[in-house]
Amino acid sequence: MNPNSSGTTSPCYCTPRKSSTCLYGLVLAATASPVDVAADVRRIEDGCGVACIGNKIPAARSVFQLVPATRQSQPNSRISYGSVFFVQLVHASDALYLRSEPPLVDGRFAPRYHNPVRLNRLRDCYAKWRAVHWDRHQRFETEGEPVSPCERIVIQHVMTNQCLAVEHRDWHCSLLGFESGVSVHTYSDLYHNETSECIWNILAEPMDDDHHSAHCRIKSSSSSSSSS
Repeated sequence: MNPNSSGTTSPCYCTPRKSSTCLYGLVLAATASPVDVAADVRRIEDGCGVACIGNKIPAARSVFQLVPATRQSQPNSRISYGSVFFVQLVHASDALYLRSEPPLVDGRFAPRYHNPVRLNRLRDCYAKWRAVHWDRHQRFETEGEPVSPCERIVIQHVMTNQCLAVEHRDWHCSLLGFESGVSVHTYSDLYHNETSECIWNILAEPMDDDHHSAHCRIKSSSSSSSSS
């Protein structure tokens, strides 16, 4: 990843088709838990939680950018299969990244629970993610190819090799509306294929004919299918 003229790194993007994106489904978004509210948290900041919300209207808390984790990436390059990147929340007072640290045995979350996901200032190994083809039989041949617009992908956590997943059985009502839980856990079927909880789409909007926005929304393809 090469720095631009201002000294900052350039995020990469997935260019969408000209057709309008689907207005249904769930998208990844920052959220505020009752603990955050009790602590008088008035904005999205370090330690805030992550959930899935309805995709009808784009909200500031659901806009992210995918920042390459390697300096070899060219500015404004597309996300490629197998490439490692950070998921940064765009509209925040500080640079916050999607991060999942494996729980400790004596911590709040025991190993039997799915790994939690939060927004954090730390841009370390626990904040690194990679995109792989949703069909595991095509992952070797698609390695290094750019991700096609709105294509179904699996987002893997680099350190644990587990998948970013929506917990569609874990619905709750927060101060910001109805939300679904998010975790790092691989849902799979009997044939070890990731199920819909682990399938995502990268949605972005072009700014004009020559320039494309690096901002995107991460949409879930989750359904009520059975999984393990």
